[in-house]
Amino acid sequence: VIRIWNAETLTQRLVLEGEAECVGAHLHADAEIDPAADLPLIRLNAALTRLDLRTLEQSLPHTALSAELALARDNGLLDGTVRLSNAAKGPYDAGRVPIAAANARLRTDLKRIDLAGLMIDLGTGALRGSAEVSADRAAVSLTARDVNLAVLHGALHTTRLGGKADAVIEHERQSAIAHLTQDDMRLNLHVVREGAMVTLREAVLHARGGEATARGELALDAQRRFS
Repeated sequence: VIRIWNAETLTQRLVLEGEAECVGAHLHADAEIDPAADLPLIRLNAALTRLDLRTLEQSLPHTALSAELALARDNGLLDGTVRLSNAAKGPYDAGRVPIAAANARLRTDLKRIDLAGLMIDLGTGALRGSAEVSADRAAVSLTARDVNLAVLHGALHTTRLGGKADAVIEHERQSAIAHLTQDDMRLNLHVVREGAMVTLREAVLHARGGEATARGELALDAQRRFS
């Protein structure tokens, strides 16, 4: 159900306000548009509540998402904030999303999105950093504080990880580099996926005065080779 219940023209500008409902979720938005401008959108405010991804597709996790977006045109870009909360946080293996809340400063020209001051609350621990997203590429740089891997997946051990991770995601290639610490343990990882091949280029674990290293390849459609 979509309802536009306020629309008016101010000189050459169009002001819209409306709402939409779909499978229990509710969206309210208001916007101001200048159709003749290179970047027509002058401002946008939107609020989403009660979104359960599973109602859209049964293979998706169960969520209870609420989100707020506030953007305004500034020097040829849209600048503002985005906030997200999830009242149904849980581990992936329980069919949930392990994120309690997230927020960031957002700037976009509608071709690329830059997220600064990104904060992801995992309930136990948090991730902070930045991200750049375009149609064919995403790059993320995050710093971890007291991250408990057990909140991500029930098969993982309880941790209090800190450190830094960088990832680049493209259509045919994804890579991640991480430097993580907990107490006297240090772990360095470099993983690359190209098509169906996942390559562990480096895994070095320092703990209790010792060191362990690993490298390997995993063909998702064939055999595994580790050393």
